[in-house]
Amino acid sequence: MSYVGADYFDSGSLAGDLLEKMTNRSKKFAIITDELDTSQMIQKRKGFESYLKSINYRHQFQHMKIDHNNIENTLYELKDNFSELDGIYVACGALSEVANLLKSIDTKCRPILVGHDMSQEIYNYLQSEVVTATICQDPVFQGSLAVRIPFNHLMLEQPVKNAEHIVKLEIVTKANAKYYLH
Repeated sequence: MSYVGADYFDSGSLAGDLLEKMTNRSKKFAIITDELDTSQMIQKRKGFESYLKSINYRHQFQHMKIDHNNIENTLYELKDNFSELDGIYVACGALSEVANLLKSIDTKCRPILVGHDMSQEIYNYLQSEVVTATICQDPVFQGSLAVRIPFNHLMLEQPVKNAEHIVKLEIVTKANAKYYLH
């Protein structure tokens, strides 16, 4: 009937913007995606790459893929690369797992970590400054819109005006994270 959610290209672009603004070093970045190239992963990666290109990013960034069926082993194999990076964008649902690995890296060498979503675990990593920022959508608005559109169409016989209803992206940091726990 209608898509209600984020623009994944913009999500990747916003992550690139955050990493670029939050790092003041040589800006060696990595993006972590699922091993499966879903549309969502492809769009986030394209947005991230597009942002870096728009700022004339001159360094090579690493594209790391993780296997969700074997996430701990995959991340353990990638861990040695983490301390050489200034920023990591976790485009998939493994922000907590990456943060768990990064917490053991000395804070002077720990890269900026940006990802998506909010949970109690991610909140805790934001508070301990292992996760620098996470990109969210307002879940209450998104959920109510996803219910309201079909209700209005089926019960009130209102036509669906848009095939897509893009929900705004919100940046969550240590300072405002408490407002995103439900």
